[in-house]
Amino acid sequence: MRNAGKFTSDFGEVSVRTYNVTSGSISIQISDSGVGIAPENLDKIFEPFEQAHSRREGLGLGLSISKAIVEMHGGSIQAHSEGLGKGATFVIELPTSKTAL
Repeated sequence: MRNAGKFTSDFGEVSVRTYNVTSGSISIQISDSGVGIAPENLDKIFEPFEQAHSRREGLGLGLSISKAIVEMHGGSIQAHSEGLGKGATFVIELPTSKTAL
């Protein structure tokens, strides 16, 4: 969410959607109309200290930490973008518990 806001202009769009692909998981999709991600950088953005954009704010650890947390909970995170200037979409998939807390 933070990156979506950071890399989207004041008049851009950020959306969050949840859905169930299977009965045992939940998917969280965060999409923006921001600066997008170059295809050659999609594989690298989850690496520590990687910053795919010239707008160098922060240490480049946010997505790496996010991936580690999601994976520690048995989930996965993926990034999609049609290229620079075309926004980005991140999809987090997490397993659900059948017992309510």
